[in-house]
Amino acid sequence: MQDVRNRHQDKLCCLPEAERINALCELNVVVQAFNVCQTTIVQDAWRRGHDVAVHRWVYRVNNGLLEDLRMTVNIDRDATTVYQRAIATVRARHPSATRSKS
Repeated sequence: MQDVRNRHQDKLCCLPEAERINALCELNVVVQAFNVCQTTIVQDAWRRGHDVAVHRWVYRVNNGLLEDLRMTVNIDRDATTVYQRAIATVRARHPSATRSKS
């Protein structure tokens, strides 16, 4: 998670602490889901035509609920597009994250 924080520090720094933690968790889930899509196991399964889907979900400790962050990848060629859309979605969910530090 530290590398995710470092990569998105300029957006996270402007958020209040609770929101920053939520945004960081969401970003981490996005990155990890993308990493799963890049594994040889998933890549080989897609290449062989198997029906494999990678979903992005986050568990909210504050309310005990599992939340669907609406990122599903069913085929390799969609992984990068879905990843980029998911990052944009996290930024939209935390609008102050789009402001840069002054």
